[in-house]
Amino acid sequence: MPESRLPLLRDDTARADAFPPRGGAPRLDWVLSATPPPGLARWIEAAEGGFFHSPLGLEVGAPDGEPLYATLRTGSEGVGIAVGVLTTCRFASAPRHAYFPTLPAIRPARWRGRALRALIAALYHRGIAEVCFDSFDAGWVPQGLPSDGKDRIEHVVSLAGGADRIIDRLGSGHRRNCRRGIRGGWKLQRLYGESARAALDVVLESAAQRATVLGRGFRPAIFAGLNDDASATDPSAATLHVLSAYDGNTLLAAALVGVTRSQGYYIMGGSTPAGYQAYAGVWLHYSIMNWLAEQGCTDYNLGGTPAAAADPDDPGHGLYRFKTQFGGELRPCRSAHLVLRPAHMSLHRVIGFARGVLQR
Repeated sequence: MPESRLPLLRDDTARADAFPPRGGAPRLDWVLSATPPPGLARWIEAAEGGFFHSPLGLEVGAPDGEPLYATLRTGSEGVGIAVGVLTTCRFASAPRHAYFPTLPAIRPARWRGRALRALIAALYHRGIAEVCFDSFDAGWVPQGLPSDGKDRIEHVVSLAGGADRIIDRLGSGHRRNCRRGIRGGWKLQRLYGESARAALDVVLESAAQRATVLGRGFRPAIFAGLNDDASATDPSAATLHVLSAYDGNTLLAAALVGVTRSQGYYIMGGSTPAGYQAYAGVWLHYSIMNWLAEQGCTDYNLGGTPAAAADPDDPGHGLYRFKTQFGGELRPCRSAHLVLRPAHMSLHRVIGFARGVLQR
């Protein structure tokens, strides 16, 4: 996306001290760009960011749109990064909607509130009418912003101690199922290209069919962006892998996993009918953890469940129970949805209401 497509600012710098610093705090500057900053991996590491601050994280975690990279600086030092997409709508030729798959990564933590407000102000000055901050692998919970009502819990497993400690942290049922796979000689395979896409298609379609039987049907995700070498424009920032469980030549389960220098993040996956009967998903996640530990990672994020799923009566409690049995830390996550230009958003509401009336 050319810089000229981003309107309403004369330059690409937004001063974070539009909200004046107190107590001698340094000036902060957001720099907005359509392309990743040079040395993106260093930005992510300096800000303690994760997979969803990378181009691949944007590819799998955001809708189609024009990419936006925001870097936060104090002097010459990089202290924050946010990555999102801008989209247009029928009411404007320039982008009016912004979506970020996760919150900005900002270090030190005491600057988060001021820097986030300044980023929102910068988006407003670019003409953005609506901004959504999702919470995938978010390192903090925003305060004082309107929530979208979709509070989540993410399940983050420590990989310290290697294979023995990983299996010791599992619940008794998960340990049993892992040892079944170990005794059966199941193999962890990394798949590429068309083989990777085909395996994901099979397991996601199988999962969708099982959910339909339970009355919770969904449309399987379609992901066409997997490169044969599982890397993107800056492989030092993040890589993407399809890891699978096989019993001989029989596919049992497969998972799409994003990997940074310190962490793996489970994005999507599932089991074949044979794998589901054998609880192969447990063995696959256990094997992925071992593989990540060998790569030098310290944590594996199993992804989230709705916060309400902790209730045994909630329809999502089965998934919550499955993930908690891996012995991970439960991290609260909160998304935010802000309307910056009410007049523009009212047009969307009016048209949506009119469509509803006409379809009755």
